[in-house]
Amino acid sequence: MNFEHSDERRMLADTLNRFIREQYGFATRQRICASAQGCSREVWQRLAELGAIAALFPESDGGFGGAGFDIAIVFESMGRGLVVRWSSRWSAP
Repeated sequence: MNFEHSDERRMLADTLNRFIREQYGFATRQRICASAQGCSREVWQRLAELGAIAALFPESDGGFGGAGFDIAIVFESMGRGLVVRWSSRWSAP
């Protein structure tokens, strides 16, 4: 079994890791957690634009991934950055 990431997966991981490192530091996370909403629509919109959400769904459902490695890349990056989850109180953007 080949556990190497494809070029597309590496690019997604690099993009997400760079965004989280540069735009979602500790101070930003603390500010978001302390806000009335407890999460950031803007951050989630940006993550969607970067492909984090589409990677979780197969192409047949409008995504561009959906396989275990795709999901693992997104969750690993978001876990590393301690990204605050999307609030179920919001409707979809």
